[in-house]
Amino acid sequence: MPHALRNMAVTLMDRKGVAVMPARALTAGSFQGSNNGVSWTTLASFTGRNPNHESHYTTRHALGNATAYKYLRFVPDPGTYTTALGTGVADLRVEGEIASW
Repeated sequence: MPHALRNMAVTLMDRKGVAVMPARALTAGSFQGSNNGVSWTTLASFTGRNPNHESHYTTRHALGNATAYKYLRFVPDPGTYTTALGTGVADLRVEGEIASW
């Protein structure tokens, strides 16, 4: 990211119609932060996403990190979808407070 962010929130949006192919439905994962791209800290994990309908399924995940991070890594849990098909995540949006310019 261009700036280190704290108090991040991540919005995940699935592909439209992911319910038609539930093997692509991501239900669990985690978010990790780093300031050097080498050492990573787990900021939050999630389970229980249930994209079981036709419209774009959207979930928002507040990471609440007091420490600012320049890099954010999204780690989908490969046990929750069929990896040969890829996940149903179509969009990932990050918001947060800029810690420094």
